[in-house]
Amino acid sequence: MLALEVEPFSLYHVKRALLKARLRRETAEGF
Repeated sequence: MLALEVEPFSLYHVKRALLKARLRRETAEGF
């Protein structure tokens, strides 16, 4: 039960981290 709750949470964090990194890279290239 706990694993089912933790997995989507970690996936959410991974997606957010990738989104942040992509945004940061795009803004860095823009400047």
